[in-house]
Amino acid sequence: MQLKVKLLSLIILFALVSCQPTPEIPVQPEFTEISTPTSLPTVTPTMTSTPIAETVVFQENASPNGEWTGTVILTSSETSKDLLFKVSRNHNNHSWIIEQKDVNKDDNPLPGFTYPYIFKWSQDGKYLYYSHLPTFNDGCFGYFQPGGLDLIKFDLSNGEEVTLRDDKATWMALSPDEEKLAYIGTFGGNVSILDFEEKTTTTFQLPKVENPQNFVTDTSDIYWSPDGKSLIYAHYIGACELIFPFSYIFQLFPETGQQTILVDNSEESFRPIEWNVERQILLEDSENKKWWLDATTKEITPANK
Repeated sequence: MQLKVKLLSLIILFALVSCQPTPEIPVQPEFTEISTPTSLPTVTPTMTSTPIAETVVFQENASPNGEWTGTVILTSSETSKDLLFKVSRNHNNHSWIIEQKDVNKDDNPLPGFTYPYIFKWSQDGKYLYYSHLPTFNDGCFGYFQPGGLDLIKFDLSNGEEVTLRDDKATWMALSPDEEKLAYIGTFGGNVSILDFEEKTTTTFQLPKVENPQNFVTDTSDIYWSPDGKSLIYAHYIGACELIFPFSYIFQLFPETGQQTILVDNSEESFRPIEWNVERQILLEDSENKKWWLDATTKEITPANK
């Protein structure tokens, strides 16, 4: 009996021991080596912009009858300077491209380039007269409107053109019937008249004028009379030395070659600016005041009266 009790006690003790939780063995943490990535190069964004072309309108000129508009436009970029000269018909957008070129490629001995300009529209609206001017000028003198390096007549109906003159002129004036061109070939030079039909040129010598200081002279400001039988032009003494040069105004009759002095050595620096009324020539003085010059009596009166 005592043996059974001991045996039973051992069984119970074993059962109790078996029920105790097994102690956990601590787990050592594993360290994983982590490599620091190599720094990537910093890229600074660069702001880029598309070059903007610059456009300059040299001239925009409408024909007197309103049918055509001529434009001379220069478009410049970093690599080129594109010059476009065209005339467009206003009611149907028909156009003629008269000239188009990259002026960077102009072969000029001086800096700059030459460009076309509209010299005059024909009275019947069928033709356009144009010339070329340089963007560069030398010293006191230069080529400006209405002078030019040539004179070309462009037919607006078929796009054909005829070169009327291929030499320089400091001033040009087309006769009212558009059959003759009066021009001055050199600075301070004589007046010449080119007859388009006859293909002849007549040069008229400048009358002798007083110039004791031997100042630089300039001849310019040619205007035909409304009937086309005569013209006037001015001659200036001291064109480079004086702010307001002394002026002479002559009237020339091409048929006879006769020349008359209308204004003699003016200290007011009178210059003609218009001749639209028979006998009445509009003048301007050094103070920009306007005057009427009577071509017959040579009388000068204020234009505002």
